Amino acid sequence: MWKDLSKEWQETFKLAWEAYQRGTIPIGCIITTQDGEIVSRGRNRIFDKESSNPLAGSDMAHAEMTALFNLKADEHPDIKTYKLYTTLEPCPMCFGTMVMMNIRNVFYGGRDGFAGALQLNDKMDYIKNKNIKIKQGPQEIEEFQLILQTAYEYTRKHSRIEEILDTWREINTPCIDYGKILSDIGYFELAVNEQKSIEEVYDEVIARYQRFKKQQNFKEMMEGIGNIVVATESTLAGWVKMGLRLWPHCTDEELKTIFLDILKSDKEEGLLYYLDNEYVGFINVSIRSDYVSGSTSSPVGYVEGIYVKSEYRNRGIARELVRAGELWASSRGCKQMASDILIDNNISYDFHKKFGFDEIERVICFIKDINN
Repeated sequence: MWKDLSKEWQETFKLAWEAYQRGTIPIGCIITTQDGEIVSRGRNRIFDKESSNPLAGSDMAHAEMTALFNLKADEHPDIKTYKLYTTLEPCPMCFGTMVMMNIRNVFYGGRDGFAGALQLNDKMDYIKNKNIKIKQGPQEIEEFQLILQTAYEYTRKHSRIEEILDTWREINTPCIDYGKILSDIGYFELAVNEQKSIEEVYDEVIARYQRFKKQQNFKEMMEGIGNIVVATESTLAGWVKMGLRLWPHCTDEELKTIFLDILKSDKEEGLLYYLDNEYVGFINVSIRSDYVSGSTSSPVGYVEGIYVKSEYRNRGIARELVRAGELWASSRGCKQMASDILIDNNISYDFHKKFGFDEIERVICFIKDINN
């Protein structure tokens, strides 16, 4: 997450986000001394119509070029000790300029299968002799850059977009798929309109992407198991409508808030059953790491609620929902599934016994107001 990034990467991604906000390719670059002092900043300015930078509006206005342009040789005698950080692997033009300007330490975020040129470091004796050290940043940085740039490319509708994205898919297909999703819902444009900081955007995107990956893994596990659908914002209306039948004491708005929180959570999931062009049942499951009565392992999967419309009962749907909940919990490292009911709910008691749950104990709960 953002707080875990080094200050160098934070500064670099601030510039990439600034580039996106200006409607140009979201790539940022900084150059630092050996001790970490930033001596130059650059961002892509190819499509930045308001920039006064001499390179702006030209195909030379790459992030690395605009950063390198600021360095005069006689003012930076120790340039060979400098470090260049860029959010995406440099192209041939940028890498060649680094070579000729005596940059000897290059750090990059995401690999670029389309135009990345760092492989040239080992292809020419002239460059080999420069002894340039190249290092990629953490995987999370690459993921964010590929997601952001994928969304940008879909927005600008590049004439060779699928050719570009196919090379990126060879690097990380889920990132490209998720970038397309964020493009479709206009996430980044909305973030710009709401003036969200890069800190907010980075953490939101990474958290959502991590959830997306787990959902994709879960979907693979679910192949062949009924018509189970992982809950999303697009399924919210049908999910809430069924939830109100299970929890009639809740209001529509209360359940919407609760279910939206589930969508944001890494330890909860909603699974819906889709049949006859409608949602006919659901199960809400969670991961509990605190002590669960009767459990001999941790964490434990937990059934927070299960419902099937009356006209679809006794058709095996509940069994498939329970099985889906078990698979979801198993994918998160759980070895046991637990649940609870009100003591007088005989229907639910019979349901749990039917699906293999063992009764552990019966509890009476108390509460008392504290008088100050």
